[in-house]
Amino acid sequence: MKIKKINHIKEYKSFLDFKWSEFCLDSAGGEKSFCPYNVVFGENGSGKSSICEILKDISQHTPFNSSCDKPNSIQIKIDSNLHNYTSNAWDNSLPKNSILFFDQTFIDENVHTNGERSNEKNRHSQNAGKLLIDLDAEANRKKQEEKDTAKALKDFEDENTIKLNYQFLPADLQIYTTLKDKSEKELIDLKDANNAKHKSTSDDIEQLKLRRNQTANVSSFNPPEDILLTKELLPISEFQEIFTRKIEDSSAKLASENLIKHISDHKAFIETGLQIKENSENKDSCPFCLQSLKSQEEIIKSYSAYFNQTYKEQKAKYIEDIESIKDNLNDLKKEAIQLPIKIANSYKILSEFWSNYNVGKFSAENSHEGGTTEGFIELYSLEEKLNHVLNYPKAIDDLLIALENLKTIDIKTYDFNKDYYAVFSHLSEVKIALVAIMQSLKKYTGRIIEFKAKYSEVATINQEIVQKEPELLKLTDLKNYFDKNYHSLIKEWYRLKDEKETLRVASFAAKDDLKAYILTQAPTLILSKMMSFLNRFNLSFTLEPNRVAGSTSEVPFSFKILDLKGSERNIKTGLSEGERQLISLAFFFAINENAADKRNKILVFDDPITSLDASNLKILSDVIFEHVNVYSQVFVFTHHPLFYKYLIKKENPNPNKFGILKNTIAFKGSLIYVDTEFDLLAQLKGSHQSLIAKASLGTLSLEEAAVTYGHLLRLSVERFIKNELLMWNKEDSFSTITGGLKDAKSKIKLLADADLDTIEKVFKYCNYANFLHADKEASSALNELLQHIEKYLVVVDAVRNPVPSVATTPP
Repeated sequence: MKIKKINHIKEYKSFLDFKWSEFCLDSAGGEKSFCPYNVVFGENGSGKSSICEILKDISQHTPFNSSCDKPNSIQIKIDSNLHNYTSNAWDNSLPKNSILFFDQTFIDENVHTNGERSNEKNRHSQNAGKLLIDLDAEANRKKQEEKDTAKALKDFEDENTIKLNYQFLPADLQIYTTLKDKSEKELIDLKDANNAKHKSTSDDIEQLKLRRNQTANVSSFNPPEDILLTKELLPISEFQEIFTRKIEDSSAKLASENLIKHISDHKAFIETGLQIKENSENKDSCPFCLQSLKSQEEIIKSYSAYFNQTYKEQKAKYIEDIESIKDNLNDLKKEAIQLPIKIANSYKILSEFWSNYNVGKFSAENSHEGGTTEGFIELYSLEEKLNHVLNYPKAIDDLLIALENLKTIDIKTYDFNKDYYAVFSHLSEVKIALVAIMQSLKKYTGRIIEFKAKYSEVATINQEIVQKEPELLKLTDLKNYFDKNYHSLIKEWYRLKDEKETLRVASFAAKDDLKAYILTQAPTLILSKMMSFLNRFNLSFTLEPNRVAGSTSEVPFSFKILDLKGSERNIKTGLSEGERQLISLAFFFAINENAADKRNKILVFDDPITSLDASNLKILSDVIFEHVNVYSQVFVFTHHPLFYKYLIKKENPNPNKFGILKNTIAFKGSLIYVDTEFDLLAQLKGSHQSLIAKASLGTLSLEEAAVTYGHLLRLSVERFIKNELLMWNKEDSFSTITGGLKDAKSKIKLLADADLDTIEKVFKYCNYANFLHADKEASSALNELLQHIEKYLVVVDAVRNPVPSVATTPP
């Protein structure tokens, strides 16, 4: 950052309407710019401090004094940017501390206030301490680090307020501690398993509570009766007899059997009758009925009649037997049809109880067989198998048809054995299927009976509920933990707490580090650098730290002044004003040495020479010049001619010399101008050409020329004699002058006595002759002056451009 120009100042103190373009021009007529090293000379009241005040305001150092009128407008070119002040404000200010000022205000505020030293607020110790921190790069770095860490902590807390304020139950934190090292997959598996277990346990308890409320129903439950086949297939012998029976034979046989039975039953009677007949005279008559025995036909008829009656009875009995066998077969078919209904009803009774009271779960947990928790899964396969065997084969219908055909006269030959065994075999399969079904029913019935035995009492159920509830509570805690995403939240919470703690520790460490630095290291370093500056001067005192309590927000900077005997001096009564000035300068250079980014900062000195003697002025000019290459720019404003000369004699870089001329209101007030080099010898050498040029333009005035060149000749002769021949330059130190005596002798050796006489005559002419007076013609005076100038230039040329002597060979 570099200030290039102050383009204009309008109506500020002594500057009424200054324009840079009108006054700050170089020899070629172009506008001059400030360079890295600028020296500005101006008498008191010309406007030097006004320029400093403008720079203080734009750099946010000190605003314009409210007791004075503020500028109407100002424009400053800084780098390539124009900064405008209008309506009491800058359109673009410079950063604070970008321009560092040494002036009377700095002295008063930071080192001594009317010669007193104080630790009170707003007195020099406090102001100096604040400035020390503001300008110390390390302190600023530490201070910025303190701000940054504090801000980082606050920003972090603000950004994560909600998450940091989460409240977790101890149980949730304990769960996290247990699970924090598990992988994502393990957590997912655990969540799924816990959810399943939680549901199962919750369902168990709810089921137990339901059972507790339904103990009466459980107690009153009666399992279904066993399902049995009540009908059996008649023996094959009955089918054999029915299909082979002859009714006629049977009737005759039955009649004969009846007759024999009758005779047998009445044997004694009949034997008696026969004896009677044998003894009777009428042997042709029946001894019982006395009828004639000769009528045999009647007996046969009687027998036949009896036989026919028997046949009818046997026929009826035969048909009855056929129907009985048919009933047997039909009963088998009907019972087979009823079996699915009975089985379904039994399964329904069991399955409803099983389902209503979750017997399957109980069965799975308590069965020694490890039964399934799903009831009746085999029902479907059993029903399918049963349905397959319940449909009797066609043989049973064939038997029924054949039996029906036995009633007719036209009896066909029929082999009943095949159909009988087919029906018999099928009935065996039905029995086997029914046995499997009964086994299934008995299995579930048995488990229900076990369940009933356990859960028919409220106390038993309550005891199991009490046993399961603690487990459910743990499962619920873990379920809530996963459902509410507590694992991620607590993990993030711990991470944020750790990060906050890290930021808090860093913030406190930065604060402690800053405090330690500004209370101990910084003052010591500043005093050390101050003494490095003061040791360049011939002083009879030294500085030591004076420890003063303070904080990072307000740190006093105080020191003791000790003389060579170690006695403390008072800053007001024990030091001269010049010594106090040097302490102020020492403090200024010391604190700025620690400033950061000095290549972007500008130093401004406003008459820093109060009560300093010539030798100290020379040292101070050297110190200031040493800082030219350290900072972006250096400005020195002074009213002291000798100090000004010391400053402008510096080289590499050479200074830009400016002046501030206090002017009257009629001529727009003060102005800044370029203080150009004035080469006396060049002016004298060009006198003839200048006169000719003016004559050709019609602007030649002999009187003006005589006065101008006469004074130029006098000043040039004085400088030539003192500076070049005698080497007596009061701006140099005495050692420099004495060291140049040999060189001076050699220069005088270059001049002949006639040359010295010429110099003497010219010097007397300048000091004692009148170049021009009222009775002397201007042309005569100018001609005489030009002749002395020519003689003087010959002598000067002999000294500055000596002709080398030609070496001669000794004889």
